[in-house]
Amino acid sequence: MNNKVGLLFFLLFLVSCMSSKLGNEGSESQATLPRHVLPVSYEQDIKPIFEQKCVVCHACYDAPCQLNLSSPDGLRRGAHKLSVYNGKRLVAATPTRLGIDASSEQEWRQLGFFSVLDSVNQEPSLMAKMLDLGRTAGKAAGVDEDISMGTSRANDCPTTVEFKAYASAHPHGGMPFVSTALGNEEYHKLHSWLAGGAVMPQASSPLDNDLIQQVNVWETFLNGKSKKERLVARYLYEHLFMGHLYFSELSKPRFFKVVRSRTPPGVTVSIIASIRPNDDPGSEFYYRFIPVNEAITVKTHITYALNAKKMARFKQLFLQPEWFVAALPGYSFVEKANPFLTFQSIPVRSRYLFLLDSAAYFVDTFIRGPVCNGQLATDVIRDRFWTLFQAPDQDLFVIDAAYQQKVLQLLAVPGVQDDIREFVVEWPRYKKNNNLYMSHRQQGYAEKWPQGPDFEHIWNGEGNNASAAQTIFRHHNNAKVTTGLAGSTPRTMWVMDYPLLERSYYVLVANFNVFGNVAHHALTRMYFDLIRNGAEQNLLRFIPSEQRTGLIKNWYQDAAQLKLYMTYEKIDLSIPTAIDFHSENAFSEFSASLKRRYAWIETKNKGLAKSPHHVQSMAALSVLTEKTAGKSGFIKRLPDISLLRVYDQSGGRQLYSLVRDRAHTNVAFLLGESLRYLPDEDKLTIMPGIMGSYPNFMFNVAKPELEEFVDQLNKADQPERFNKVVKRWGVQRTHPEFWQLFADLSEYLKEQDPVNAGILDMNRYQNL
Repeated sequence: MNNKVGLLFFLLFLVSCMSSKLGNEGSESQATLPRHVLPVSYEQDIKPIFEQKCVVCHACYDAPCQLNLSSPDGLRRGAHKLSVYNGKRLVAATPTRLGIDASSEQEWRQLGFFSVLDSVNQEPSLMAKMLDLGRTAGKAAGVDEDISMGTSRANDCPTTVEFKAYASAHPHGGMPFVSTALGNEEYHKLHSWLAGGAVMPQASSPLDNDLIQQVNVWETFLNGKSKKERLVARYLYEHLFMGHLYFSELSKPRFFKVVRSRTPPGVTVSIIASIRPNDDPGSEFYYRFIPVNEAITVKTHITYALNAKKMARFKQLFLQPEWFVAALPGYSFVEKANPFLTFQSIPVRSRYLFLLDSAAYFVDTFIRGPVCNGQLATDVIRDRFWTLFQAPDQDLFVIDAAYQQKVLQLLAVPGVQDDIREFVVEWPRYKKNNNLYMSHRQQGYAEKWPQGPDFEHIWNGEGNNASAAQTIFRHHNNAKVTTGLAGSTPRTMWVMDYPLLERSYYVLVANFNVFGNVAHHALTRMYFDLIRNGAEQNLLRFIPSEQRTGLIKNWYQDAAQLKLYMTYEKIDLSIPTAIDFHSENAFSEFSASLKRRYAWIETKNKGLAKSPHHVQSMAALSVLTEKTAGKSGFIKRLPDISLLRVYDQSGGRQLYSLVRDRAHTNVAFLLGESLRYLPDEDKLTIMPGIMGSYPNFMFNVAKPELEEFVDQLNKADQPERFNKVVKRWGVQRTHPEFWQLFADLSEYLKEQDPVNAGILDMNRYQNL
């Protein structure tokens, strides 16, 4: 079967509308069902179906056919034949951001979107046709092995008039796609709603008085009149524009985004539809808060708390110190590319402490990011590594004004322009400037601390900020950030200072354009490669000089050896470390010391309570992490992230993530990942909770069977043995309880951390 099996709604209702009801009612022929219109309410009847079974695929930029079902606005906008992701386009695409780039159905039609709700020539709507096709195909009986899954699948997005040909070519391409069928009640409700005109609310629910008061407080703060206040507000906006902001002092969180508006507080918001937060607004504007009205999905939900304490902290960092703004910076190319120059009037310590206060948030913004298919960033990082931060008092850029001025002009980041010429002409300059900065950095640190760094040079989070030590899990084209140092000694680590952290944010978030062309995306990836190398070199300073060469050659094997000489600045081999090591493997000893120093974070984290159930389960599961894939063949058969649900007869359950840490000779190149893959060196890291936004598979195991499950999985080195494990405990997309179990994942997130909970994505969920 053609691989282009309907991304249309491939994932239209991709998993659109499927039933959590058990049994075989989903396989009942559509012809036997009455087609009369039932009275239905969008809020009470239709929205719950969308949020449980449709939004799991149809949200964010990776929604098939750009069909975003997370809000009425997305439903009205409809679908588009072009994908947001196109790594080959020479010219940047026209942005199609929901709620920003158009405000009416007519405007969306002019941008190429077509309706999925309207009937044509008295025929049912496209959505109804897709539901009917899914109803008659009998997919619950089996899965066509030729139907490909995943984000690499090509779009196939028929309009209503093209549907007949689509259905003939793709008889299994209806909705829900390759998943447990839609139940009778849900099917009837959706058809009745569509037949009745697909009525939806025209506006979101109004804000209550407490929310209005908080919005007023923060809009007043961000719209101060003095130059000092205006520069601080710009800095805050450029760092918070993509977050889901909430007022943590209120009992029930309601999420907001901060935007630039033509209209002042008290008047309806008129969003300035700029590509980047630092694009020239063109005229007078105001910072405003708008509510997040779409369904909350984990993949786009990066939260930031606002409260009286945070307001006081902002004032302490930015407004109380004595500093002066002679003239406000503009929005020129130079000022967008170099935030260190743009905001140089603001004390550097204040800026760095602001980032460190919420370091997990900021790393999350550029590691997980807002684009939902972030391989440009994740392709340049290891599958699991630890991230630490330079202590402010030992960050030369923070404490030495002369050094700061010396390197300031070298820290501009690329990607501000979608111009092929920038890639050809400017890339050598960006690389040269980065390496010259690295050379100045080595020299400056050698002069300031000739004895080398010790543990005091690594930020400890003031003993209470769990952001101080982080673990990053990469799952191919997406990633997860968690606080604390998870798993065994990783292959590599990062130590990020202020220039590394700020540049990472600007190149991957503030200045990144998901609609950009190939030059923009390539420059972004290549520059982040330099940043990764810089963070690794900063880590090497803590290792004895005689062991540094061996380590970096291990990180950059094969062809990457050439890049060590041609692309990156040479590592420092002259300055010693001030740490007293006692073994020949300083990296492992350093790792063990870090584990002890940051052990307090594990007890601080939510959801990691050491209940007897949890302790027993982790003890049983630990045997799976003892060997590499070369000796434990089952690891090669697992996807990037599998979830394990361990339940008991009383209704309790625990969730664990089985994360496959894929090994590579290096991560230094834009292409050819499969050529650098070392499958025999893969390992498994097991973590309590859900370590990702896109689970690839799930096992559902009764607590009394856990040890048997572990034993059978550990022995599953051959396909037939692994298939038996999957058949007994696995949850395929066509499992009769699939929707019930998948929905329970979101319930678990709500129980563990309601502020950060949301709907998980199943675009990458597989049938093993």
